[in-house]
Amino acid sequence: MKNFFGNIILEYLKFWAKQKLEKIHPKIIGITGSVGKTSVIHGLHTVISPSHKTKTTLKGNSESGIPLEILGIRLKNYSLASWMHAIIRAPFCANIRETYDILIVEMGVDAPYAPKNMAHLLSIVKPDIGVFLNVAPVHTEQFQGGVGEIAKEKGLLITTLPLTGVGIVNSDDLEIQ
Repeated sequence: MKNFFGNIILEYLKFWAKQKLEKIHPKIIGITGSVGKTSVIHGLHTVISPSHKTKTTLKGNSESGIPLEILGIRLKNYSLASWMHAIIRAPFCANIRETYDILIVEMGVDAPYAPKNMAHLLSIVKPDIGVFLNVAPVHTEQFQGGVGEIAKEKGLLITTLPLTGVGIVNSDDLEIQ
Protein backbone atom coordinates (compact mmCIF):
# COMPACT_ATOMS: atom_id res chain seq x y z
CA MET A 1 0.00 0.00 0.00
CA LYS A 2 2.87 2.36 0.87
CA ASN A 3 4.45 1.82 -2.56
CA PHE A 4 1.11 2.47 -4.25
CA PHE A 5 0.67 5.87 -2.59
CA GLY A 6 4.37 6.63 -3.00
CA ASN A 7 4.13 6.05 -6.75
CA ILE A 8 1.04 8.27 -6.99
CA ILE A 9 2.90 11.07 -5.20
CA LEU A 10 5.92 10.65 -7.50
CA GLU A 11 3.71 10.83 -10.60
CA TYR A 12 1.94 13.90 -9.20
CA LEU A 13 5.23 15.71 -8.52
CA LYS A 14 6.56 14.67 -11.93
CA PHE A 15 3.46 16.10 -13.61
CA TRP A 16 3.86 19.51 -11.97
CA ALA A 17 7.62 19.61 -12.55
CA LYS A 18 7.09 18.90 -16.26
CA GLN A 19 4.43 21.62 -16.39
CA LYS A 20 6.93 24.09 -14.98
CA LEU A 21 9.66 23.03 -17.42
CA GLU A 22 7.26 23.43 -20.36
CA LYS A 23 6.69 27.05 -19.34
CA ILE A 24 10.38 27.85 -18.84
CA HIS A 25 11.73 25.65 -21.65
CA PRO A 26 15.37 25.65 -20.54
CA LYS A 27 18.23 23.74 -22.11
CA ILE A 28 18.80 20.77 -19.82
CA ILE A 29 22.18 19.30 -18.96
CA GLY A 30 21.93 15.87 -17.33
CA ILE A 31 24.89 14.51 -15.39
CA THR A 32 25.28 10.92 -14.25
CA GLY A 33 28.05 8.74 -12.92
CA SER A 34 28.93 6.89 -9.77
CA VAL A 35 31.31 9.51 -8.41
CA GLY A 36 31.76 13.26 -8.92
CA LYS A 37 28.34 14.41 -10.12
CA THR A 38 27.91 17.15 -7.52
CA SER A 39 31.41 18.53 -8.13
CA VAL A 40 30.79 18.69 -11.87
CA ILE A 41 27.46 20.45 -11.30
CA HIS A 42 29.18 23.06 -9.13
CA GLY A 43 31.89 23.51 -11.76
CA LEU A 44 29.43 23.81 -14.65
CA HIS A 45 27.31 26.30 -12.73
CA THR A 46 30.41 28.41 -11.99
CA VAL A 47 31.46 28.42 -15.65
CA ILE A 48 28.02 28.89 -17.24
CA SER A 49 26.27 31.23 -14.80
CA PRO A 50 28.14 34.45 -15.74
CA SER A 51 26.64 34.31 -19.23
CA HIS A 52 23.42 32.29 -18.74
CA LYS A 53 20.84 32.19 -15.98
CA THR A 54 21.14 28.69 -14.54
CA LYS A 55 19.37 26.51 -12.01
CA THR A 56 20.84 23.35 -10.52
CA THR A 57 19.39 20.38 -8.67
CA LEU A 58 22.00 20.44 -5.91
CA LYS A 59 19.76 18.99 -3.21
CA GLY A 60 18.05 16.21 -5.17
CA ASN A 61 19.13 13.71 -7.80
CA SER A 62 16.41 11.09 -7.43
CA GLU A 63 12.86 10.29 -8.48
CA SER A 64 11.53 12.64 -5.81
CA GLY A 65 14.46 15.04 -5.50
CA ILE A 66 14.52 16.16 -9.13
CA PRO A 67 10.85 17.24 -9.33
CA LEU A 68 11.02 18.84 -5.89
CA GLU A 69 14.09 20.83 -6.96
CA ILE A 70 12.45 21.92 -10.23
CA LEU A 71 9.42 23.08 -8.26
CA GLY A 72 11.59 24.77 -5.64
CA ILE A 73 10.08 22.75 -2.80
CA ARG A 74 12.26 21.78 0.14
CA LEU A 75 11.13 19.06 2.52
CA LYS A 76 11.91 19.76 6.18
CA ASN A 77 11.99 16.01 6.75
CA TYR A 78 10.34 12.97 5.25
CA SER A 79 7.32 12.99 7.55
CA LEU A 80 3.76 12.65 6.29
CA ALA A 81 3.12 16.30 7.15
CA SER A 82 6.13 17.43 5.10
CA TRP A 83 4.98 15.38 2.08
CA MET A 84 1.43 16.71 2.39
CA HIS A 85 2.82 20.24 2.42
CA ALA A 86 4.78 19.46 -0.78
CA ILE A 87 1.69 17.98 -2.44
CA ILE A 88 -0.38 21.06 -1.66
CA ARG A 89 2.36 23.46 -2.80
CA ALA A 90 3.25 21.66 -6.07
CA PRO A 91 0.60 23.24 -8.37
CA PHE A 92 1.31 26.70 -6.97
CA CYS A 93 5.07 26.28 -7.35
CA ALA A 94 4.61 25.06 -10.92
CA ASN A 95 2.95 28.38 -11.75
CA ILE A 96 5.44 30.69 -10.06
CA ARG A 97 7.09 32.85 -12.70
CA GLU A 98 10.69 31.81 -12.91
CA THR A 99 13.14 32.07 -15.76
CA TYR A 100 16.42 30.40 -16.40
CA ASP A 101 18.19 29.41 -19.60
CA ILE A 102 19.86 26.24 -18.39
CA LEU A 103 18.85 23.56 -15.90
CA ILE A 104 21.74 21.39 -14.67
CA VAL A 105 20.36 18.12 -13.31
CA GLU A 106 22.20 15.54 -11.25
CA MET A 107 20.76 12.15 -12.19
CA GLY A 108 21.42 9.42 -9.64
CA VAL A 109 20.48 5.83 -10.37
CA ASP A 110 19.98 3.43 -7.47
CA ALA A 111 18.44 0.38 -9.15
CA PRO A 112 17.53 -1.06 -12.56
CA TYR A 113 13.78 -0.75 -11.90
CA ALA A 114 11.38 2.20 -11.72
CA PRO A 115 11.28 4.62 -10.09
CA LYS A 116 14.95 4.22 -9.13
CA ASN A 117 16.26 3.83 -12.69
CA MET A 118 17.41 6.18 -15.44
CA ALA A 119 14.30 5.62 -17.57
CA HIS A 120 12.16 7.05 -14.79
CA LEU A 121 14.43 10.08 -14.38
CA LEU A 122 14.30 10.61 -18.15
CA SER A 123 10.51 10.66 -17.93
CA ILE A 124 10.89 13.76 -15.73
CA VAL A 125 13.59 15.63 -17.65
CA LYS A 126 14.72 15.30 -21.26
CA PRO A 127 18.34 16.50 -21.37
CA ASP A 128 19.74 18.26 -24.42
CA ILE A 129 23.25 17.52 -23.18
CA GLY A 130 24.24 14.37 -21.32
CA VAL A 131 27.41 13.92 -19.30
CA PHE A 132 28.41 10.40 -18.25
CA LEU A 133 31.32 10.61 -15.82
CA ASN A 134 32.18 7.11 -14.64
CA VAL A 135 31.00 3.82 -13.18
CA ALA A 136 32.00 2.32 -9.86
CA PRO A 137 30.66 -0.56 -7.76
CA VAL A 138 28.03 1.60 -6.01
CA HIS A 139 24.52 0.20 -5.39
CA THR A 140 25.69 -3.13 -6.82
CA GLU A 141 23.31 -4.99 -4.51
CA GLN A 142 20.47 -3.79 -6.76
CA PHE A 143 22.27 -4.65 -9.99
CA GLN A 144 22.67 -8.40 -10.46
CA GLY A 145 24.96 -7.87 -13.46
CA GLY A 146 27.40 -5.78 -11.43
CA VAL A 147 29.25 -2.75 -12.74
CA GLY A 148 28.44 -3.56 -16.37
CA GLU A 149 24.73 -3.42 -15.65
CA ILE A 150 25.18 -0.12 -13.79
CA ALA A 151 27.04 1.30 -16.82
CA LYS A 152 24.26 0.18 -19.16
CA GLU A 153 21.59 1.79 -16.96
CA LYS A 154 23.44 5.09 -16.57
CA GLY A 155 24.31 5.00 -20.28
CA LEU A 156 20.63 5.52 -21.14
CA LEU A 157 21.28 9.21 -20.49
CA ILE A 158 23.52 9.27 -23.55
CA THR A 159 21.73 6.76 -25.80
CA THR A 160 18.34 8.47 -25.45
CA LEU A 161 19.50 12.02 -26.24
CA PRO A 162 17.65 13.71 -29.09
CA LEU A 163 19.33 13.78 -32.51
CA THR A 164 20.35 17.36 -31.81
CA GLY A 165 21.69 16.41 -28.36
CA VAL A 166 25.30 16.33 -27.25
CA GLY A 167 26.76 13.44 -25.28
CA ILE A 168 29.93 13.81 -23.25
CA VAL A 169 31.40 10.51 -22.12
CA ASN A 170 34.49 9.74 -20.06
CA SER A 171 36.31 7.48 -22.50
CA ASP A 172 39.01 6.76 -19.89
CA ASP A 173 36.53 4.66 -17.90
CA LEU A 174 36.72 1.18 -19.44
CA GLU A 175 33.26 0.26 -18.14
CA ILE A 176 31.68 2.93 -20.33
CA GLN A 177 31.41 1.57 -23.86
